[in-house]
Amino acid sequence: MADLQKSTPAKRALPFKRTARQKPSNDASSPVDDDGLSLFSQSKNYFPTVVEDQQRRAREKAEKAEKAEQERREKLAREKRKKEEEEEEEQEKERSSARKRRHLSLSGDEMPKYNDGDSDAN
Repeated sequence: MADLQKSTPAKRALPFKRTARQKPSNDASSPVDDDGLSLFSQSKNYFPTVVEDQQRRAREKAEKAEKAEQERREKLAREKRKKEEEEEEEQEKERSSARKRRHLSLSGDEMPKYNDGDSDAN
């Protein structure tokens, strides 16, 4: 009957990481004060880090805005160049078609018209 009993399943790993335990403070001289003032006395340790973080975030935000502005300017410059190229091509086509029309009109006037019996003028 011992064979019929199920053995306990192996312990499964947790699907999440355990949170790190906080390190005990190294200040053995400062007793635990819960009067609210201990927070202010410890602020000198954290305040410089907070200020540095704020400055870093502000600097990153400014850099990001500057980069976005630079990309916007480059995009506008590309669009402007493309538009100018298209206008230039259009003007060239107009000049070219004007030359062709002039050439066709001149060639039609200069060529003598022969009316031989094989033409469509029957």
